[in-house]
Amino acid sequence: PSNRAGTPPAVSEYRAAAATDPTLTSCAYITIGTGVGVGLVVNGLPVHGMLHPEGGHCLVPNAPGDSWQCPLDLRIPSGVEARVSAPALASRAGVSQSELGGVPDSDPMWDFTAHYIATLCANLALLVSVERIVLGGGVMARESLYPKVRARCRQLLNGYLQCEQLLPQNIDSYIVPPAHRKDAGLIGALTLARDALLASRAEKARARGAITSAASCAALVSASLLAAVLLGRRF
Repeated sequence: PSNRAGTPPAVSEYRAAAATDPTLTSCAYITIGTGVGVGLVVNGLPVHGMLHPEGGHCLVPNAPGDSWQCPLDLRIPSGVEARVSAPALASRAGVSQSELGGVPDSDPMWDFTAHYIATLCANLALLVSVERIVLGGGVMARESLYPKVRARCRQLLNGYLQCEQLLPQNIDSYIVPPAHRKDAGLIGALTLARDALLASRAEKARARGAITSAASCAALVSASLLAAVLLGRRF
């Protein structure tokens, strides 16, 4: 369920970005909170294959120097969610989730966290070649993570992808916070609801048009037959 949450804001964040950059065709939205969700928009449309993407459970190896193993009962214990979700971080820090905000930025835990998030970003860049990555959710309220993630993502890619978005002067515009900030999820849900409403109205309009067209054809046939009778002609 946590990963399904990535899709609505992916759509709304993509549209917000495309409004200022019409050349943009793709976007990934990663929400990091009680779980980790990934939503993808490619060629302007949300990605949905066998089911919604489960990118939040992508496998990531331990960061150099990190021997911690998540004790939570997760189906994929080596996935991103087991590394950086709020429950996992609270377990690592030995605090409750509500106390995570009190863990200082200087704690090494945040460097490891940035590494795992950056690994997911690098994998998305390599696999899907998305033109923008948006990082949201409660964990990303810690703004000091953004520069760490950007720097680590570039290190991991090691110059392999020769794209201007990944240049040092552009990386801040490639891995970004949500345009809708903490309302990204809500705006995303409203965006999809609006799309569904418009699609429903369009379908009803097409149905009414088909009925009207059929009625017009019937009326035309009747008029033709009547005219033929009056003129003494037969078909």
